[in-house]
Amino acid sequence: MPAPRHRHGDLERRISEADAYLQIMIDLVSKMSTRVSELADPHEKSKGQVILDHSNAMLDNIKHSIVLLQIAKVLNAVYFIAYNTTVLTV
Repeated sequence: MPAPRHRHGDLERRISEADAYLQIMIDLVSKMSTRVSELADPHEKSKGQVILDHSNAMLDNIKHSIVLLQIAKVLNAVYFIAYNTTVLTV
């Protein structure tokens, strides 16, 4: 059974919120990348690079998650329309 209308709007709001947080994180990782590249000490630079690599992997996972949520939102709408059409014609 499809989700009620208020849940669909809630999903859209939460996806938008997650996307906004993602943009903030992208900016922070970009600043961190600049800072790591400016480090003079090779030991500190390697530590910073490890953190940066993990941060970029995390960003990729979050991006994929948001895309999957957007796909789920569209599929939910399609199933909702199909369900309502079936119920109305039966």
